[in-house]
Order: sequence, then structure tokens, then C-alpha cells
Amino acid sequence: MSLIKTIFLLLVCSIYAQNNNEQSTVQVSYLQTLQLYGPGSKYQTNALLTMNSFKSIYEIDHTKSLTEDNVNNKNEDIVIGLSSKENEFVYKDFYKNESYYVETVEFKFIHIIDSLNTMRWELKEEFEEIFGFKCQKAITSYGGRNYIAFFTTEMAFANGPWRFDGLPGLILNVTSDDSVFSILATSIKLVNKNVEFVNPYENEISLDWNSFLSFYRQRYDAVMRNSMESWGPSMTLPKKNIVEYIKN
Repeated sequence: MSLIKTIFLLLVCSIYAQNNNEQSTVQVSYLQTLQLYGPGSKYQTNALLTMNSFKSIYEIDHTKSLTEDNVNNKNEDIVIGLSSKENEFVYKDFYKNESYYVETVEFKFIHIIDSLNTMRWELKEEFEEIFGFKCQKAITSYGGRNYIAFFTTEMAFANGPWRFDGLPGLILNVTSDDSVFSILATSIKLVNKNVEFVNPYENEISLDWNSFLSFYRQRYDAVMRNSMESWGPSMTLPKKNIVEYIKN
């Protein structure tokens, strides 16, 4: 057993002996990488998943606001979900089986409400070690891409970064098989403090996923019509980003 894993498990046992599951909070830092347009177009950003047994929030640090001072808050209580209005979040409520996130259309955030556990996973008898934890391989398809994930059941959390969930453990690494999108864990820590989870999108008007796809199709068609010039379209919306919006 690695030293990191040993220390982490000792902390888990100590905290669980003092608190219930709702009060026990884990933070996993990730490196998120997107490479849509070939070599030289890689976009990497740090992200932070904060979770307990009932809620979680995944913050994608577009504004570079996840400094060590912010992550390692010295206050007794921590409010998760308010550090930056410019950052992107995925908020999950396991009681309500709901997730909240955004898609960007024409440089504007469109707010989405979706159900959890919509991904259908196939477990593989392949294993690797990440931070000393035994992790099992699983594969799924989501948004027009195939993904390979490694998750561990050695922590009492069933969750994952971004929109990924539905496995019987914590997802530490997930990568699309075309190498366009990946999220890789870089550190894990326990937070032995009171944590308040705030849904950053709770006051926004949200669309369900199918309604969003219909809206996107309308905007795509409108942009194509309005941008047609004698030499062809001068502007368009992508049919596919991380996820597929319009099927060919």
C-alpha cells in the first residue's frame, strides 16, 4: 500500500469516526484537457470536484481562481460554488437525481438541468493503480464520443468529474478514445470542515437536454441562413464540441 493511500485511509477512518457521511467531504483536483482542432490547439485547465454523499460541485477554473489559498480555506466553514461567476460549474444533487451545468452558444451560457445516471457503463476486468488506489476500467458513450474511465471503490463515494457519474465508485481518470477530451486526477484530500454546497445556477432558467438540443438546432439553422454570402457561409456554429449537438 502506498504512503499516500495509507495516510488518506487513516484520515478517512478518523473523520468517519467523528462525523456522518454528509459531513465528510472530499476534494479531488483534476487536470482537464480539450484538443478539438488538432496539434497546437490544446486547452488545459485545472478543475476541482468537491463532494459529500449527497451533493457535489465541479468547478472548471477558466479564470485561474483556484489558488492554494482558495482551495485550502483557513476559515472554519467553506462555501462551495461562489468563488467565481466566470468559472464553469457542474452541480449534482443526488437526493433529487439532478445535475446543473451550462453550454455555451454564441458566447452566452445556456443553463441545463439534467438527470443523473444517464450514462450506461460497461465494466472491464482491467485494473491500474492511481494514487495507490486500485482502479477498474469502464467504458461508455456520451455525447457522440466513447470514453474510457478508471474508478475506485476504495473510497465511499460514487461520483466523477464533470458530467460523469453512474459507476460504483469514484472516477479518477476519464479519457475519450479519440484523445479529444480527458480529465485526470492530480490530488485527493479530505476536508474536515463544515462545507455548504451552493448551486450556482439555482436562480437561472434552465432547459432540459432535449429542449437545449432543439434550441441549438434553431440557432444553428438561423446562423447558417443569416451568414450566407455569395462565396459561402461567413460564420457558423459547430455541430460538435465536447458533445455532439447536431447529428449528420
